[in-house]
Amino acid sequence: MKKRLFFTGLILVLSFLTSAIGVYGAEKPYVLRVSSFVSAIHHINRNMFEPFIKEVETESKGKIKCEFYVAEALGKAKDHADLAKTGIADVVFIVQSYTPGRFSLSTVTELPFTFPNSTEASEATWKLYKSHLYKQYTDFHVLFLGNTSGYVIGSRTTPLRTLQEMKGVKIRTSGGYITKSFEALGITPVPMPGVEIYTSVERGLIEGYVGPYASLPGYRLEEVTKFITELNLGNLCIAMLMNKNTYEKLPDALKKVVNKAGEHARRNISASYDSEDGKAKEMMMKKGIEVIVPSQGEMKRIYAAGMKVWKQWVQEMEDKGLPGRAVMDAYIKLLPRDTGEAVLNELR
Repeated sequence: MKKRLFFTGLILVLSFLTSAIGVYGAEKPYVLRVSSFVSAIHHINRNMFEPFIKEVETESKGKIKCEFYVAEALGKAKDHADLAKTGIADVVFIVQSYTPGRFSLSTVTELPFTFPNSTEASEATWKLYKSHLYKQYTDFHVLFLGNTSGYVIGSRTTPLRTLQEMKGVKIRTSGGYITKSFEALGITPVPMPGVEIYTSVERGLIEGYVGPYASLPGYRLEEVTKFITELNLGNLCIAMLMNKNTYEKLPDALKKVVNKAGEHARRNISASYDSEDGKAKEMMMKKGIEVIVPSQGEMKRIYAAGMKVWKQWVQEMEDKGLPGRAVMDAYIKLLPRDTGEAVLNELR
């Protein structure tokens, strides 16, 4: 009887200890605060962030959990780099032009008339990051650099078919060198966040906006647009950044998970921009929005005016003590042949 009681008690004690180890010895997951400034329905969230989060959580076997914040819940779009630097967020999506001067060398990838899509532009930019641009990102762990698809101009009342029709027209820009391209064409650029475009166009404060087709439905801009002019004025530079300390605290195996998911995110966002461009354009045309492609002769005049900003970019970077010419020379080698030759001619 005593032996039976002893063994029963021993089993109870072991059961308790096993349970306690399960509760108190279980490995706590790493929690990543992921921040996106665009709206919940935006394709960046649907096609890049959500697959990124799913991959990180699945491939880490639950050792990483993500908290996802959208629509500037943790901070304004222009503050997202600082959110990652200070640790308010662990992973963020940024547009470099929203913080002028901080990632100035990256704006070379925003100069006009380069790549026809996001995929090709992003491949070139990622190569340029690894060879030259990385020096301006030492405060972060960089998951990727890339670009949007080519920019088009949306307008509410004025069709923009010629350089003459563009003179003095107020168009919202995202900042950076796309603004310089506008100035070269005689357009009056009005920098403002994407969330303010709709009401500004609706109230007549500006005539229109610039952006890739893919991003327009996320702001319901088809509701305030009558014309779209296709010019390929540049591919906005974008990035996914991670807090450096958060990354360094991860075990090597989990670092590999995050880096692999970041590489997939770069490909996903490029594919998203390129596929969503077509869908958005088709939707806008069905709504009666006129798509304008300037005549061949007019495009030559637009091209000649816009190419001036390439030389201007080099000079501005060199004046700041930055290696503008070295970065430009490296980027030219990554451009389509015709564009690269045109840039070299402009720089002579």
